[in-house]
Amino acid sequence: VMLHYEYGFAAEKLPDPFDPETRAGLREAIREYPVDFKNDPWCLGAFVNNELHWNNNARQMISAIFSHEEEATEVKKVFLSHLNEKHKTVDALNAALKTTLKSMELLLGVVDASRLKNMDARVADELAFLFADAFFQLVEEELHVYSPNILYMGSRMNSASAAVVKAAAKHVDVISANIYSFSPSTGQFGSVDKPVLITEFHFVNVTGNSLGSGLRSARDAVQQGRLFKAYMANAVDHPKIIGAHWFQWRDQSVGGRYDGENYDVGFFDVVDLPNEELIRAAAEVGRNLYNIH
Repeated sequence: VMLHYEYGFAAEKLPDPFDPETRAGLREAIREYPVDFKNDPWCLGAFVNNELHWNNNARQMISAIFSHEEEATEVKKVFLSHLNEKHKTVDALNAALKTTLKSMELLLGVVDASRLKNMDARVADELAFLFADAFFQLVEEELHVYSPNILYMGSRMNSASAAVVKAAAKHVDVISANIYSFSPSTGQFGSVDKPVLITEFHFVNVTGNSLGSGLRSARDAVQQGRLFKAYMANAVDHPKIIGAHWFQWRDQSVGGRYDGENYDVGFFDVVDLPNEELIRAAAEVGRNLYNIH
């Protein structure tokens, strides 16, 4: 199951877990999903969201939240309460944030992100953990109410600070991450005691039918197949990785999708002709999966 939903914004492409609209939107999306997965024995689990703007740097994520264009968001209120309780005075807060605020309440407004660039890393990590913990707990709760027997398979991250990954590990069954590289390194996603599922990777054939070079590329279909086999062999051999999903089934149109992405990555092209090299590579991996070591 892959769930998207309407939510209150903490920042661009970042749901506010303290905003009731976020819980209500997720609850509605779960109940209106086109396939009823409640207690479905064939449903392994659910991904909720894809590539949210967690950011690899906690300071930058927190700056994005405080600089978000909407004032007095629920997350800003929670952050202010946390900071007020911990630092007591505006002088102590300024020392932690490396700012010159005249009052704590200014954090409820729209703060220029550049003013927070020197924030104490420990403060940023605390707030990032507080935020992510609330988010992943919210999703865990809603999935458990609807379908308690499926796995919570994370949010398909393509970035995250250590604090966010640590918070996620409290609530998810699997850390899911989109890892575009020539060899599958789990990086920060493998820093916790949870299995890692790679939910996107690819090697774009740059001499194929489309024009985009992708996030990782191959000179032709033959090299594309070889890179696929090498990536999967390394993934199988990795003690934390439990699977890897190729992006994607079919080539993208030469004209591009909604954001212009137009990659030659499919097992089939746009008129359903097979990418024989890639299909052979995938078939070989499948046949020899337990003998790859």
